[in-house]
Amino acid sequence: MTPLSDETLDYPAHDYEDDTVSTIGEERAHNPRVRVTSAEEYIEQINDLRLGSPKMMDVAVPANMRQGLAQEKIARLGCEEA
Repeated sequence: MTPLSDETLDYPAHDYEDDTVSTIGEERAHNPRVRVTSAEEYIEQINDLRLGSPKMMDVAVPANMRQGLAQEKIARLGCEEA
């Protein structure tokens, strides 16, 4: 996987302090969630927050899983993996 450049625009799913767009560079500099070195470290960091389940998670996850193209279809179309 090729890392994203610092100039890549990032549109977070949450609106923090009226910020609706950022860059990968800004997130690397200021967001501790993206300064991890492994998936295991990220999982540990998130678990340590001891957050409750998001509201409507039981609705959102199945809806998200029905959207977009499955990786198999993307491969059949000759597109790069998303």
